[in-house]
Amino acid sequence: MQKKIWIGIGALAVIALLALAGYVITDKTHYCESRGIVMECESISGSGLRCYPNLVDNKGYRDCKEGWIKLKGVDEFNIFANGEMYRCFGKELYSKCSSPKGREAYYGELK
Repeated sequence: MQKKIWIGIGALAVIALLALAGYVITDKTHYCESRGIVMECESISGSGLRCYPNLVDNKGYRDCKEGWIKLKGVDEFNIFANGEMYRCFGKELYSKCSSPKGREAYYGELK
C-alpha cells in the first residue's frame, strides 16, 4: 500500500514539474518511476514494460521494469472574462490562466 502511495506522489511531482516547464501532457505521455523519464509512447507492449515512441520501425524504445504509468494532464478549458477569452489549466482557485494578448490571471479571479 505504501509503495502505491509513493508512486502516486512521484507521478504528481512529475506532472507538476512538466507543467512548470511548459511541457504539454497528451494522451500518449507515460512515466517510468524507476528511471525517472517521461516519454510519448505511440504504443505500449502487451506486458506494459516497453514504450515504443515510433510505430514505423520500433526503434528508440525504452523499457521500464515496473511498467509505464500513463500521465493524466490537467483540465484545460477556456473562460470568457473581462472582455476576452482566457485559457486556464485546472479548476483550482489558483490555477493559472492566460489570454492571447498576454494577460495572466488566476481562475478564482475570473469565475
